[in-house]
Amino acid sequence: MIAQKQMLEMVQPVQDMMSRYTSTVNEVVAMNMDVAFDVLLKNYNFACSMRNSADMMMGDMLKGQQRLITEMVHVAQDYAAKLPDMMPLVKK
Repeated sequence: MIAQKQMLEMVQPVQDMMSRYTSTVNEVVAMNMDVAFDVLLKNYNFACSMRNSADMMMGDMLKGQQRLITEMVHVAQDYAAKLPDMMPLVKK
């Protein structure tokens, strides 16, 4: 009985230390996971915003090209409309 009590007195501090160590390791792992998820979420948000920006840029570019083509068609139509008036000047 005395030997068992002495053994418990020797083992109890080690058990307490191991328990504190385990809980500390768990807290560190949880903190690292939180940081990893924060970084992942920020990268995901950044990627989404970059995708939205790229989508907007492509939309603006396509609208710009469409506007340029429309203006070029108008210029060609105006030129074709004025061409008969310019032809008598060329013949002289």
